[in-house]
Amino acid sequence: MANYWIKLKHDILTDPKMGMLNDRVWRLAIELFLLAGVTNKDGQLPSAADISWILRKDYATFLEDLKVLEDVGIIRYENSAPFVINFAKHQAKMPDAERKRKDREAARKEKEAGTDLSTDCPQNGQMVDTDKEEEREEETDKETDGEQKRTDYPLTVAGVWDAYADNFGNLNGNQDALRNMVNTFDADNVLDAMTYCIERDKRSIAYLKSVLVGRRRDGKI
Repeated sequence: MANYWIKLKHDILTDPKMGMLNDRVWRLAIELFLLAGVTNKDGQLPSAADISWILRKDYATFLEDLKVLEDVGIIRYENSAPFVINFAKHQAKMPDAERKRKDREAARKEKEAGTDLSTDCPQNGQMVDTDKEEEREEETDKETDGEQKRTDYPLTVAGVWDAYADNFGNLNGNQDALRNMVNTFDADNVLDAMTYCIERDKRSIAYLKSVLVGRRRDGKI
């Protein structure tokens, strides 16, 4: 991982955890992300005292702000020092399955706009059945997703929010529904159900809820 820049996702602007922060703590969160990139240890940060000195912040106020970030699930403590949760995951290279999915989505938009020049183009004198090619790619993606299974999301409401935002789409409007699922079925079961949905490419809040309700009815959770 390069240590002279980091990736910031666009949806940080609509992330409910970030949205709950005041301006000072929001700035601190970004500074900690940058510092995690500088230290280049998958999210591990220097000691709180060292960070306070590096950022030239009042130590008592800094500790209060760190507690806010810990409470919303942005940092935790490891080895007596702050640690940015999921930093390594967010900095990792995009999985091939996701990259292919995005490429196909862009190709579909081009086709719908009438600007696609590659559809059904002859290759070696034969016409290419692009629908069948796409089906094969989708099956490969599902197999790849199935191999990835569960990741290291924390077993909290914030962890479930992260998993939904990373794998299902826009989190806005679904926070309360996901919180209720965690309260009813617990975070571990919700994350397992998310994996089930991802394997079948059924990425909707309604399908996720139906999986959980069905498993509860069948006595599986």
